[in-house]
Amino acid sequence: MLKVVLCCGSGASSGFMAQNIKKAAKKQGLEMDVTARSESLIESFLDQTDMVLIAPHLTAESASIAKRCGSVPTMVIDRQSYGMLDGEKVLKELLQVLEKKEGEA
Repeated sequence: MLKVVLCCGSGASSGFMAQNIKKAAKKQGLEMDVTARSESLIESFLDQTDMVLIAPHLTAESASIAKRCGSVPTMVIDRQSYGMLDGEKVLKELLQVLEKKEGEA
């Protein structure tokens, strides 16, 4: 099972986004756990995470967040996809990032 964490400020709107990504994955027959967590807690969940999604309102901090994530891949969700709660588009993009990461390994 792929474990994805959506990193945000407080977790309110990102909870809806996480659910929509999970629904999109299920429609594609993918086993995926997507949870929304506060950016301040990153270090506490990295050992159980395959990818960290970063909410667009944290774009300015994304380099710092990625550094804190070490080898765990990160991706900033684009504002439009986040605003529209487009789980299918975000899923497609995150799978591309993971494929690219695997190709580099």
